[in-house]
Amino acid sequence: MDARDADRDHMKGMHMVNIDDVISPSEVSGWDVALAIVTLIVTWVAFRIVQKATRAAVARVSGLTDNVRLLIVRIVKYLVMLLGIGVALTFLGAELQPLLVVVIVIAVLAVLAVRGVADNFGAGIVLQTRKPVTVGEEIESQGYTGTVTELNGRSVVITTSDGQTIHLPNAEILREPLVNNSRHGHRRSQVEVRLQLKGAEPLQHLLAELEAATAATDGVVADPAPSAVVVTVEPGRLTALVRFWHEPLTYTRTKSAVVASVGEFLRHRTVEGTVTSQRPEPPLTSPPAV
Repeated sequence: MDARDADRDHMKGMHMVNIDDVISPSEVSGWDVALAIVTLIVTWVAFRIVQKATRAAVARVSGLTDNVRLLIVRIVKYLVMLLGIGVALTFLGAELQPLLVVVIVIAVLAVLAVRGVADNFGAGIVLQTRKPVTVGEEIESQGYTGTVTELNGRSVVITTSDGQTIHLPNAEILREPLVNNSRHGHRRSQVEVRLQLKGAEPLQHLLAELEAATAATDGVVADPAPSAVVVTVEPGRLTALVRFWHEPLTYTRTKSAVVASVGEFLRHRTVEGTVTSQRPEPPLTSPPAV
């Protein structure tokens, strides 16, 4: 047998290969296709129902912004859609294991990439539901003090007294101490009074006059009433703290008015003294001997 005969025999063998040996017949039946179609129809109906139900549920939750509500509704409805499509594909004989591996890998990478965003988003939901702060209140956090102007999914926006706009991350607000200066409705401030003592006038009488001068100042509330507390009594000198309550956002203006009122009182009494809203540092020299 020469080479040409061998080639002819080889070609005949190739023509004898059945197409079924190359492409196996499909195992998907008509019932499988019908079940897949029914699953997609049920998924679409469930998609619409879940969308409306979720929208109604988040609408009853107070403190959530419109953007947060919309994001929650989208996440829930897309999860329902993906679940239904996955079930329909299983009826058609699809192998979902590779797809699940890819989805898990992408999900892990997405979590690592948006971890900070997710932390702030979750903290934002807590802040807007528990409401430790609301718009219009003055807070102190992360070394900043200002009035809250906006609450969103990423940060709490405040405006400082000097006009700066600062975005405080929601997660950091929950992680660090948060001071709300407005929640009580009133805020207490104080000024320090150092004056020279003359004669034998009772200290309580002098303290009562300081309280009266403070109470007559604009911005100082009557209840709780101002109080004067003795800090130091030295030969010929008295140091006292005058404490008073006022509206939360008027502390700078009210303290200034109290300093002026008490200073005017001392001037009319011809008493030498000092009134300050900022307590000085302790002196470096030793105090006078008793």
